[in-house]
Amino acid sequence: MKITTKTGLLLMIILVSVPAAVFFIRQGMGENLPDNKKTPLIGIKDAGNVCLRDSRKPKVEQAAAVEDRKNQLPVKDTISQAELPMPFDEQQIDLLINTAAAERIWKTQDEVMADWPDYSQIREQLLKELTAKTDITNLSDEKLVELAHNLLGNFWLAGGDLSRTSYRDAYMARILLEYGHQRNPDNSTITNELIEAIQAANTIVKFDGKTGKTVANSEIKKTLLDLRAKQFEQIISQINGGRNPAMDDFLCGCDLAFLLQRNNTAAAKEVIKWLQDNASIGGWGRYSDTMANFKNSLDKKYKFGFQVYMVPSNKYPDEYRYSRRLPAFLGPQQRNALLRGEIAGDTTEIVTYTENPGLK
Repeated sequence: MKITTKTGLLLMIILVSVPAAVFFIRQGMGENLPDNKKTPLIGIKDAGNVCLRDSRKPKVEQAAAVEDRKNQLPVKDTISQAELPMPFDEQQIDLLINTAAAERIWKTQDEVMADWPDYSQIREQLLKELTAKTDITNLSDEKLVELAHNLLGNFWLAGGDLSRTSYRDAYMARILLEYGHQRNPDNSTITNELIEAIQAANTIVKFDGKTGKTVANSEIKKTLLDLRAKQFEQIISQINGGRNPAMDDFLCGCDLAFLLQRNNTAAAKEVIKWLQDNASIGGWGRYSDTMANFKNSLDKKYKFGFQVYMVPSNKYPDEYRYSRRLPAFLGPQQRNALLRGEIAGDTTEIVTYTENPGLK
């Protein structure tokens, strides 16, 4: 599915547009919700199941139908009369409602995560706790990844980025993987897991508490860019040495091009070209249209974003929790298994969007 726009008004809408997004809470995921300071999301009922089918209804009926749907939103006054599309457009109303649910989740995430201590402030304390329990210097790469994976599983089960106390597990997983990466920077599995751990406890954009506008999490983006850029260099070196391209190479390239596009469009295009040139042998030919759209958007100086995977629509609005990350982000173990095709679910569709002209 591809959605494009040149208007600032629909930026956040496009980021979250999904086909027939249905709003269910996490109960269907089998994971625990945070048990302290419950978020306003708990108890949300299906806010997207009732569709306004007939755009020819009289304006009075249209207004009543819209008001009825607004009453199902987490924040009833999110959609103002001025924001309603004129003439009435059912699809645009759906997008506005999706945006309301997504923004509510994102702002709740930001509020919760703002209460966490900064990683750098407690890293040494957590490292001491880890080394008191196990000698990490004697862990093999496989055991280190396994331990970090278990810690990340605990993080998500404890509520993840909607829990005020879960951060410890994500931070400790990051400590382990940073140590593993420092010890063996060529181990791509460790690099991938480290990128997952960093994103588990950090989004790459967030709302500014004073202005309410979306701002970049610049420090995290730089950290992720450094990791993906070095990994991509390793990939090119290995392939030049005779290794065939693999799907993980595509995932790295997608994240790297996404991170490069704002400040180094030329480098982003080079990565995209490499992905296009190796699509057939690498096995990611089904993404050819997405890569072409990516390049075309950069040519027009649009920001471009996409998800490598897409989950079934009945995972929304909870799925919005895992956006505001890189295109190849996987998240909790159950979601990871779904996206990788290890459990049943349709994950074949790709979502793309373009932003306002001009890369900042």
